[in-house]
Order: sequence, then C-alpha cells, then structure tokens
Amino acid sequence: MWDGRPYCAVHYHKLNNSLCANPACGGPVEGACVSLVDEGGGRFHPEHFACSRAGCTIDLGEMHWVLNGLPWCERHAVTSPAPTARIPRKGSEDVSARARKRMTIVTRR
Repeated sequence: MWDGRPYCAVHYHKLNNSLCANPACGGPVEGACVSLVDEGGGRFHPEHFACSRAGCTIDLGEMHWVLNGLPWCERHAVTSPAPTARIPRKGSEDVSARARKRMTIVTRR
C-alpha cells in the first residue's frame, strides 16, 4: 500500500525510491542496503554496491567515492571523470577535487 492504494512490489518500491540503483539489478531493496540518497543517488543491495566504471571489480566494502550521486572506487574517481558530470570543471581541477570520499555503511531495516 502506498498513499492508501495497492501497488505491486515493483511499483511500490519505485514510488518509495527503493529500487536498487545498480543498472544491472533494478529490483526492490528490502532489508539491508547502502544508500546514496543524501548524495543525490539511490539505494543499493549491498552485493550490488559497486564502482560505476564498467568492468571494475574493486570492492567498495569499507570506503567509496561519490561523484554525481554515483559510487566510485578511488582509482576511477580520481582518474576517470564521469561522462555526465553535473559539477563543472574549474581550470585544471581534477575529478578527485569534485568527488567526495565516504565510508560505506550498510543499514539494516
């Protein structure tokens, strides 16, 4: 139920902004999750919380970087600018100056 109306699980979670933000998943997040909602991003199943660089297998278990609401490993946050960066470059400023380092916290509901 959402706002007094019945919804299937997928549409309920879409309205509640609780679908996994990993494009490879997109399924409902129930229980434990990693949230970048306060960073302009979404929620992730802990096992789907990964660097936004395609093919990267670096574990984001303890620390991650956030750039444009997306999670990045340190290596790719520093060396690879996001192609759709909303934060403009200033002079020779690199991505590491625009990305924010964060501790990965898995919340349990």
